[in-house]
Amino acid sequence: MHAADLHLDSPFRGLSKVPYAVRERLKNSTLNALDRLVDTVLREELDFVVLSGDLYDAADRSLRAQLRMQRAMGRLAEAGAQVFVVHGNHDPSGGRSARLDWPANVHVFGTEEVGCAPAYTRGGELAANVYGISYREAAVKDNLALRYRVREGAPFTSPSCTATSTGCKGTTTMRPASWRS
Repeated sequence: MHAADLHLDSPFRGLSKVPYAVRERLKNSTLNALDRLVDTVLREELDFVVLSGDLYDAADRSLRAQLRMQRAMGRLAEAGAQVFVVHGNHDPSGGRSARLDWPANVHVFGTEEVGCAPAYTRGGELAANVYGISYREAAVKDNLALRYRVREGAPFTSPSCTATSTGCKGTTTMRPASWRS
């Protein structure tokens, strides 16, 4: 499964005139979406999940969102599902976060170079190579797509990053992505 832009615990600013019940549902909607994502992975017995960018709503992640993510990753670990995480422009890896222990099933891609991690079926067979690189800070302007190199030997390849296609106007903080130099 692939998911992106969860923006966990988004404050949904500007809703002061929205009825309280609606505001509360919206406030919890992103966290509930994470729970439903995990429920789907468990129900469908999926082998791995790729979470590519903007899991959290801000560089300084809320503790509530981090604890909910930790619990979700624990549920996936118990079921034997791997998780691959790429941080995006809203939740760059250089942001503040609590010192939480993540289960061994969680692989967070670094910021220096494109990483490659094997994804296995629950039966232990290689299913894919997952590639990724996280944002270090919100504004990254390099075309990191050109750094991706495929490793041979996996049945599938899954590149993952948060980016804007070249030619999109009005975007200044997301790195451009084009497979051409």
